[in-house]
Amino acid sequence: MKSKPYPWAIALFMLIVALAASPLLAQTPNPTPPVVYLTPTVDATETPTAVPSATPDSGGVQPDAFEPNDTPETATPVSWGMVPATLHQGDVDYYALYLKTGQIVNLHTRSSHNLDTYLQVWQGAQLLAENDDSTATDLGSAVLFTVPADGWYIARVSPGGIASGSYELHVGLTDPTPTMTPSPTVTSSPTPTPSPTPSPTPTTPPTITPPFVGPTGPSGPSGPTGPSGPALSTATPTLTPTTAVSATLTLHLLGPAQPAATPQVTTARVLIYYDANNNRQTDPGEGVPNVSVLAVDSQGQRLVRSFTNLQGEALFTLTNAPFERVATPFVSAWSARVRPGMVNEPISLGLPAVRLPVFLPVSQSS
Repeated sequence: MKSKPYPWAIALFMLIVALAASPLLAQTPNPTPPVVYLTPTVDATETPTAVPSATPDSGGVQPDAFEPNDTPETATPVSWGMVPATLHQGDVDYYALYLKTGQIVNLHTRSSHNLDTYLQVWQGAQLLAENDDSTATDLGSAVLFTVPADGWYIARVSPGGIASGSYELHVGLTDPTPTMTPSPTVTSSPTPTPSPTPSPTPTTPPTITPPFVGPTGPSGPSGPTGPSGPALSTATPTLTPTTAVSATLTLHLLGPAQPAATPQVTTARVLIYYDANNNRQTDPGEGVPNVSVLAVDSQGQRLVRSFTNLQGEALFTLTNAPFERVATPFVSAWSARVRPGMVNEPISLGLPAVRLPVFLPVSQSS
């Protein structure tokens, strides 16, 4: 005899099947798996090579890689060459330069969009030079001063108006202007004037005194020719002789003044670009900014360091320096020779289109 299933068991089974087929259960999402973020540990003694992205200010200008340098104590050390930077409202950039006595230093700011800047140079608490607008149409600043003593000097760049943007600080050494030495003026000795020959003074004819005629007699004179009669006297004029004076005039010709030797000026413009389309040509937007570029001598010793601007260009102008090559620590195997005393441009370094890391390893201490 077969046992019949209980009605409640059948009802329970049907309820379970209905719930399993319910669209509400089918639409329930799976639980979200946990997300684990791994933060790499940075050694405290290691200097990070990547510069974090800065938050733009209200003007949309990104702070430059040298920030913070808004106090004399945090001034960025610079040398001869060009430094790319930015200014925004309320921003001030300080730069430190070590200069030698007698150097004539030329500092000026340049901007492709004519950014208004104000430039000052300080020696301690003493203001040496300052400028707002270099010309009536150029809102950049320019100062030229002679270094009074060896030591560190501070250059301060601040906004001259309400605009924000990028600029370049150019630091150069100017040779003194040669001064032509005039030939000495020959002063002739005065020509001696001979004394005039005096004209003889007319002399009054001599007066002839007649002989004394005494009375006739034995006591009288024996006559006109007697021994007691006076003799006739005639006055003769005396002439003073003239002394002739002679002088010798000697002229020494020194010749024309010798001009100072022309200084040897070597200029080089380096362009570093990322060849994104592999056409081996520089296209707009391919310039790599903030890359350290060096001017070196024949032994590889650094003369000047500069950084590429927003277009990937670095400019060098050296006077009477053993400037032989340009190099960059970013690509240690690359360097290019320059021709001394000439304009070398452009010297291009194209980076092939490969998968790059998220940042360019630009070292500020190279």
